[in-house]
Amino acid sequence: MRAPVAAALALAASVWALPAQAQQLLYTPPPPRGSAQVRFVNGTGTPLVVTSGVIPAASLGVATTDRVGSYATIPAVAGRNFPISVTAGTDVATLTLSFPADHQISVILSGDPKSLHADTITDEVEFNQVRSRLRFYNGAARCAVAGLVLKPGGQAVFADVKPGETRMRAVNPVIADVSASCGDEAGPDLKLEGMEVGRGYSVWLLAPQGKLMAFLSSDGNSLFQP
Repeated sequence: MRAPVAAALALAASVWALPAQAQQLLYTPPPPRGSAQVRFVNGTGTPLVVTSGVIPAASLGVATTDRVGSYATIPAVAGRNFPISVTAGTDVATLTLSFPADHQISVILSGDPKSLHADTITDEVEFNQVRSRLRFYNGAARCAVAGLVLKPGGQAVFADVKPGETRMRAVNPVIADVSASCGDEAGPDLKLEGMEVGRGYSVWLLAPQGKLMAFLSSDGNSLFQP
């Protein structure tokens, strides 16, 4: 009996050695089975308001991180379609979207307010919670492939990401200068900073009105709150 007790004590010690944020991620209950966590991202050149009967309204700006909404939990999504209204000034567009169950979803809205396009991206969720989770999204339709490289060395962090796709990796919290790429074109520079163990972060490559932009955002508290 001593071995199991020793193993349990070692596990407890390792858990309590984690930062408080990582412990919260470890012990907070997951969303209900069959639900989806959905966030909207503004890839246009105009402020947007996204409304639906199943999630709170989201106001999305045009600076950097205010383009990214918070995750909202939608229960029982299997086999259902959801009408989403997107308001841009006096223009209102209606999209009909479906979401896979038991996933986090990012919906990047792009194009002209009168003819919006939605990339519905299924996010990878599982990661090593004693590290940070970093995601990279190619939300620029004109970039047939995109990536992220370290500066000044040029080592690839992410590569060959197609439009409407994402990649994820667990990383040690770092401060680093990076540059996005769009095919053979050098894209915007940005800095990775403020990352914490057990938390998620996203790098967005967008092209509002055809002009490339890239920025880092925190995934925030995307945990389900019962």
